[in-house]
Amino acid sequence: TSQPRILGVNTFYVANEDGSIWAYNAEEKFAAAILSVTATDLPIAYFTTRHGETKSEYLEEIVENAGYEVRYIDLSREELDSSARLIVINNPIYDFQPANEEEETASELEKIDRFLASEYGSLMVFLDPLKLNGITNLREYLSEWGIVVSDTVVQDKMNSISSNGYSVVGTYNYEDVLGASLVKDIANTDHPPKTIFEY
Repeated sequence: TSQPRILGVNTFYVANEDGSIWAYNAEEKFAAAILSVTATDLPIAYFTTRHGETKSEYLEEIVENAGYEVRYIDLSREELDSSARLIVINNPIYDFQPANEEEETASELEKIDRFLASEYGSLMVFLDPLKLNGITNLREYLSEWGIVVSDTVVQDKMNSISSNGYSVVGTYNYEDVLGASLVKDIANTDHPPKTIFEY
């Protein structure tokens, strides 16, 4: 292949924040590397920028291991590649620009809308419930798709890793629904990562 993948020994282990190793993860890494070199064209997963988004190396690694090429995009200035299959908006603190009739260029939300209307377009949005005041346009856009974002806080002492019930372990519906296709491959690994929702 013209695009080899070189994996260092540290790639096969998961480390804590202090650098100590706590898990072995070679099977997932080998599978992701084989998938990436055997695919004719890797689908692109775009992470949006310029809205104060949180950069998460772990989230990007999960997306790469699922067989995507990770790229960043400023939707106010750039166009999506035709190989794009996923847009990830990760914890923005500044709003997305709505349509502006005076300008001839498409707004950020119009670009997302066209992408989602395409055959393969998918969107993942992660929001902090305590920082929703500045993102009215994005929230209104999501409501058009039936997703209502509110600033309520979930407390679930039965499914929490903390005693106060505010660190909830997420569970997903893996049946034949739209969102299941995004998390099914990750969930079918021997040790799927847990998603912890704070507050």
